[in-house]
Parts: sequence; structure tokens; C-alpha cells
Amino acid sequence: EREPVTEAERVWSKYMTRIKRPKRFHTLSGGKPQVEGAEDYTDSDD
Repeated sequence: EREPVTEAERVWSKYMTRIKRPKRFHTLSGGKPQVEGAEDYTDSDD
């Protein structure tokens, strides 16, 4: 894990931690509960 440097990263990290909990957001990551690695499988899974 890396420290949020810019304000955009602080907002993004805050957004990532929020979508980790609500189930309605799981569909955004292909229905997968894990958010880490979302960038990895989103490109190839598409």
C-alpha cells in the first residue's frame, strides 16, 4: 500500500475504501468483492 500524495489520490483511496463495503458496488468490479487488482482484471476481463 502507498501513501496518498496528491488530493486526487486521497479522494481515490477514500473512494476505494468505501466501495469495499457496500454490496451494490461489487458489480462495478465484475461482481468481485476485492477491489485490489481491479485495474488488473478489468482490462483483460473485458
